[in-house]
Amino acid sequence: VASIIEFSSLAFFLLGLLILIRARFLEHVSVKPGLMALSLFAAAIFSHERYVAAVFAVGGVIGLAGLLRRKPAGMAWGVILGALGPLVFVALSKMISVVSLSTGTAGLSVALGTDTLNAAGIYLGNLFLATSHGHSWFFAKLPADPLSTWLTAIAGLALCVWLVDAVRRKEYLDSSLYLFASMLALLVIACLPGTGRQEARWLFPVFVLFAIMVATHGALWARLVMLGTMLTTNAAFLLQGSPEKIYNIVASSQARDLSLALNHVKAPGSVGLIVGEREPDVSWMLGGGGFGP
Repeated sequence: VASIIEFSSLAFFLLGLLILIRARFLEHVSVKPGLMALSLFAAAIFSHERYVAAVFAVGGVIGLAGLLRRKPAGMAWGVILGALGPLVFVALSKMISVVSLSTGTAGLSVALGTDTLNAAGIYLGNLFLATSHGHSWFFAKLPADPLSTWLTAIAGLALCVWLVDAVRRKEYLDSSLYLFASMLALLVIACLPGTGRQEARWLFPVFVLFAIMVATHGALWARLVMLGTMLTTNAAFLLQGSPEKIYNIVASSQARDLSLALNHVKAPGSVGLIVGEREPDVSWMLGGGGFGP
């Protein structure tokens, strides 16, 4: 279910961005692409709430461009695209939910603070330099320090080479602004729980947006170098790292094994006993909320 939500929400958001970019919306504001993008952004928000921040950032880019170019239509559409979807989401959340909007993953309250900055530093290092900092049950780790150091050095060098070339060329300004603002907004959302609750999967949409930016900006050789480095670092963590020790993967594997073992067993009654597991693992694997003595 989580994978379906992740991919569908990201697909809606990317389609909305694609419509705005192909219509050159920053320069030629028009109703049809605006409404299409608004519908797709709303679908993204209601698929996954994290896109409230990304949609707000895109609207901010459009509104700011309209303000700088003195285009009232651009400012209006910036407000519509950036605020309408998030406001509807907030209103409906207030109506149908008893949980505070400041409540994040696992019922934790989220807030801005110094811990947010620490989380941002860890995430940025993991995303751009393949450092893989963070708790071992949330991030895959490499077994040998020399390999991790070399990967960080190579990733940093490739990032600098690509970044210098892409900035020097100053191409595709519309997509650059959209992608950068969306990445920044999604990064902020991921950092709100602080360093005590960081998960690599929260940066999945940021990584995809960064990969799109790399694939569409800069000279061909610079793009290939950066994309090749990204593939190499990910392959290293997949083959030499420890993704099987990440908590979500461990719990999901246990849930699968448990279901396979009981799939063809006819229950003799309505009460069952699980031995060898502890909370909150059991509730996480079996769905939570309906289990207990």
